[in-house]
Amino acid sequence: MSTVDNSSNEDLSIFDVDTQQFYSTQFWVFLFLIIPSLIGCLFALYHLLLNRNLRRELHNYAMIILLIINLFYSLTNISCFIHYFRTFETFTIIPVLRLIWGYVDWQIETI
Repeated sequence: MSTVDNSSNEDLSIFDVDTQQFYSTQFWVFLFLIIPSLIGCLFALYHLLLNRNLRRELHNYAMIILLIINLFYSLTNISCFIHYFRTFETFTIIPVLRLIWGYVDWQIETI
């Protein structure tokens, strides 16, 4: 007669295997797409800010502002998505910072 030991110290995930595989795929997709995005954003900002002829033209200021917003969004919000898909845990932050982050995220999405 065999006895089954149901007591285990292993941490069981709250997600099933399909959800874990889906999140793992999303993690790698975000990771592979965010790196070229950051490089391209920094490259464009570098040339727009250091080239005097490009800084003189007014329509380039809109592009500079949008690139700065994109850089801020990529470094904050997308990084949090990548962390969540990798570890299945959110950052533990204080409620005030969570409200500010939610407000900034909402404002960036409306732009």
